[in-house]
Amino acid sequence: MSKSPRPVAAVAPKSASAARAQSKNSSSSLQSRRRYVKKNLWYKNPVWYIVAALILATAVIIVFAYQFNHPQMKATIGGTDATLLHQITSVNSQVFTNVGNGGIQNSFQPTAAGSSPLTGPNGKPEIFFFGAEFCPFCAAERWPLVIALSKFGTFKELHQTASSSTDSSPNTATFTFVDSKYSSDYVDFVPVEAENRDQGALQTPGPNEQAIITKYKVNGFPFIDIAEQFTDSAPIFNPDVLAGYSQRDIASKLTNADDEVTKNIIGSANLFTAAICLATDNKPSEVCTNSTISAIEKSLKPGAFHGTGNSLALTTTSPIWTSRREGNKAA
Repeated sequence: MSKSPRPVAAVAPKSASAARAQSKNSSSSLQSRRRYVKKNLWYKNPVWYIVAALILATAVIIVFAYQFNHPQMKATIGGTDATLLHQITSVNSQVFTNVGNGGIQNSFQPTAAGSSPLTGPNGKPEIFFFGAEFCPFCAAERWPLVIALSKFGTFKELHQTASSSTDSSPNTATFTFVDSKYSSDYVDFVPVEAENRDQGALQTPGPNEQAIITKYKVNGFPFIDIAEQFTDSAPIFNPDVLAGYSQRDIASKLTNADDEVTKNIIGSANLFTAAICLATDNKPSEVCTNSTISAIEKSLKPGAFHGTGNSLALTTTSPIWTSRREGNKAA
C-alpha cells in the first residue's frame, strides 16, 4: 500500500520589515568585522612605527636647533652689585701669573712714530674705548678691559647688560660703560658706547675722540686707542667662549687658571695691562714691574707681533662689527 506524502509545513513568508532588519544586521556585522580587520592591520603594519619615529626625531631636531640658535638669556641687565664688581676686579695675582697671555694673539698696532700722545680731560694718558652695547665682540672685550683698568683705578656704577639677542653670539653677558664712573691717578678712561642693545643711537664721541675715529677711519666696533701708543680694532677674543654664562657664572670661573673663560679674559687683561703700563711709564710699579707684565710688554713693541691664540686678528682699519644702520657685517 503506497504511503501518501507527508505534509510539509508551510513557511510563512518573512515580512518586508523583518527582511530589512536581518539584512541590516548582516551588513552591520560584516562592516564591524571589516573595521576590526582594518584596525588590526593598522597596528601590525611596521611602516607606521617608522613614520612615527621619523616625525618624533624631526620634532626633536627642530626644538634643539631653535634652542641652539635662541639660547635662554642668563645675563643680567641692570646695576652691578658691589660683591660682583669686587669679585672681577680682585682676581688672585697668581691667576694672572699662571695664565700669562692665555694664548691670546697680540693684535695691538703701534701708532706711527711721532704721534702726539693722547691725553684725557685730566691731562693723563687717555684710554679711549669706542664700542656699542649690541656688539658681541665689544661685550667680550669689556671683561678684560675692566679688569686691566681696575689695576690703575676704580670703577663705580658699572652696569650689567648683554649683547643683542639677534646677532651672532647672542645675549653675551657683559657690562656697559654708559653712566659708569672711573677714577685713577694714572690714566683717564674715555668710553663711548655709540649704540644701545637695539642699535639705537646712544652716545656721541667728543671732538678729540672723533678726531681719532677719523684719523684711523674707524667704521666699526670695537676700537681702542691706548694713549696714541697702540690702537686695536680686532676682537680680543671670540665671544662664543662666554656663551650661556651669566655675569656671575663668568666671575666665578676667574679663580681657575685652566678654565677657557679665564684664559681668554685674564690673558687679554694682561695684554691690556702691559699696553697701559707702556703708556704710563710703568706706573704704578707694583703693577707694571711684575715679571708677567714685563714679558708681555716686549711682545707689544713694533715688530713683535706673534702668538697662537683665540683672537680673530684684523688690520687696524678693518671694522669687526658695524651698525645695522650701515649694513651690519662681520669682517
